[in-house]
Amino acid sequence: MRRLVLLLAVCSLAPTAWPALAQSPSPEPETPAVRLRLVEQPIWNGPERPLLQVRFHAVNEGSAPITDLTIGLTLFGRVRSRSAYERSLVEDPVPVVVVDAETYAREGALEPGAGRTFDLSFPLDAPGIDPTTSGIYPLKIDLRSDGVPVAAIRTPVVYLVRPPEQPLAVALEVALHHPISFRPDGVFTSTSLEEAIGPEGSLARLLQALAAVERADPTPVHLAISPTLLLQLARMRDGYRVEVDGETREVAPGEGGAARAGEVLTTLRALAASPAVRVSAMPYAAPEIPSLLAGGLARDLEVQLVRGRELVRSLLSVEPDPTVLRPPGGAIDEGALEDLAARGVGTVLLDAGAVAQPPQPLGFAPPPTARLGPRGELAALVPDPSVAALLASPSATEDPVLAAHAVLGELAAIWQEQPGLARGVALLWPESFEPPGRFSEALVAGLAAAPWLAPTGVHDLLSTFPPTETLPLAAAAPRTFPPSYVADLKQARRRVEVSRSML
Repeated sequence: MRRLVLLLAVCSLAPTAWPALAQSPSPEPETPAVRLRLVEQPIWNGPERPLLQVRFHAVNEGSAPITDLTIGLTLFGRVRSRSAYERSLVEDPVPVVVVDAETYAREGALEPGAGRTFDLSFPLDAPGIDPTTSGIYPLKIDLRSDGVPVAAIRTPVVYLVRPPEQPLAVALEVALHHPISFRPDGVFTSTSLEEAIGPEGSLARLLQALAAVERADPTPVHLAISPTLLLQLARMRDGYRVEVDGETREVAPGEGGAARAGEVLTTLRALAASPAVRVSAMPYAAPEIPSLLAGGLARDLEVQLVRGRELVRSLLSVEPDPTVLRPPGGAIDEGALEDLAARGVGTVLLDAGAVAQPPQPLGFAPPPTARLGPRGELAALVPDPSVAALLASPSATEDPVLAAHAVLGELAAIWQEQPGLARGVALLWPESFEPPGRFSEALVAGLAAAPWLAPTGVHDLLSTFPPTETLPLAAAAPRTFPPSYVADLKQARRRVEVSRSML
């Protein structure tokens, strides 16, 4: 029987300490090792969409069967702050207010090593759901054996009582990069890119998710593309050799990884041609700009920028925006800012935490833009640190669909802070981020479909929320090239120039 339960946690009541009873030692029962993963959940619910349909998968990783299965579902009261929301992802809210709860029996057992998918349908019609105010309701689903929980997942339920009048503007910036993984003779020394563009590869699935959204309804996205990625894809498309465990394997054009590399390049060209997608190019070899400048290689930066844009233009048939730059690896310092501004760059896409942003009143999310440089000549898009932390958490790999809903819930919590005001947030997909495809698909689709979000472009976010003050960069210690490496590089350049003059 469904019921409305209002519980207040009473922390002052300690459990009774019972004296130990003398008895013969007996082996401890094995604790079931069960892993749950969210498979599917609506992006949002509301009065017109009252049925919460959830699918999750359970795997018994222990050595004993799990019997007498039941599923417990607990919907907690609406969380009213971002900090309360974040806590609800790992523990029951305090004080505990249960809006609704239900127990579902399931036949059969979960045998060792076996997996099983469960479906739940739960009407969101309890009196404890606020009929006038939209909000986030934490949901806990636990799998039980003999009535005892053996595993649980926690996910947010975003309940909208009406369409948001002022959605949160969100600019999605996707950095696409892969470090060089071939030798001077052209032989690839790693299968990492081959795997990334495979049928279940992180890069292939991300691009497919972006392409699906663009086909359905062109949605603003900024692609910051590393030329080293494009260069390697082009080499693979034309056929390549890769060394694995000391043996060289050859892949002919149109086969295996070569065919997939061609498909990825085709998808990238289609994305770049979308009217809502904007493209910028990283420097040609993706060097860390502060390291380049500190090593006395400032003149190389212009060559890197120009050649990077040329390669993107050649392979993707699109003109990259020269005024926007994603510094490779997010590495930046004051000297790099001044140098980039002198070269015509007006906007940099930085990592969360790169800018020393002052604390916000009531702990609200900081502005998504900042003014940088000695004279404030550069604008920056700065991702929200809480969203960035969720992207960097292990859950993106361990439970990708659940992690995607946690990010969407975090964005809903930011919107909920001041739902009547125009606000924005930047979301950076860093170049080192390689989550499973299910995460990419769930998050990209959710960003496009969530009513509390309004996808917007980089330039539109800057014009709508222009930075109001110049801020310093956070303290950082950029890596530097060894002096001997710089000396060898300069000597090699002189020899090339001498040889060129003789030809």
